Amino acid sequence: MSVAMSGNQLQGTIPAALAVLKKLKYLHLSNNQLSGTIPAFLGEMTALETLFLDGNDFSGSIPFDALSKLTNLRHLRLDGNPKLEGTVPQDFLAASPNLVAVELAGLPSVNIIRTTGGGITLSSSSSGSRLPEAFTRCHYATHGTIRT
Repeated sequence: MSVAMSGNQLQGTIPAALAVLKKLKYLHLSNNQLSGTIPAFLGEMTALETLFLDGNDFSGSIPFDALSKLTNLRHLRLDGNPKLEGTVPQDFLAASPNLVAVELAGLPSVNIIRTTGGGITLSSSSSGSRLPEAFTRCHYATHGTIRT
C-alpha cells in the first residue's frame, strides 16, 4: 500500500488519521507546504519502507527515537526542511538495519548513505556540523572535508 501525494501543494500538518494505515509501505509527501513537527506516530507505521518528507516546511526536532522503530525503512528523505533541527543519534543506524539512504541535506545534521556493499559514506550538511561520536571511529570516504 502506498500514499504518493508529492507536489500537490498540501498545507498544514500530517494528519493523525494516517496512523491507522499500519500496512503502508510508501509515504511520499515531498514538495508540498506541510508544516509543524514530524509526528511521532510515524514510528508506529512499522511496515514503512520509504518515507519522503523532503521539500516542506517542517520544524522542530527530528523524532529519530520514533523513526528508529521503523525497522523495514530503506529510504528516508527529510532534506529541504530548513527549520528542522537536531543531530543523528549514535544508535540510529544500528536500530535501522535496512536503511539504504538517509537524506538530510541543508539541515544542521549529517547525511548518511549506506551502499549495498555495507559501506557507509558520511558527509557534513553544513560547515558547522559535528559527527556523532560513534561515526568518528568509522572508516569513510568524503566529498570535501568533514571537520570532527
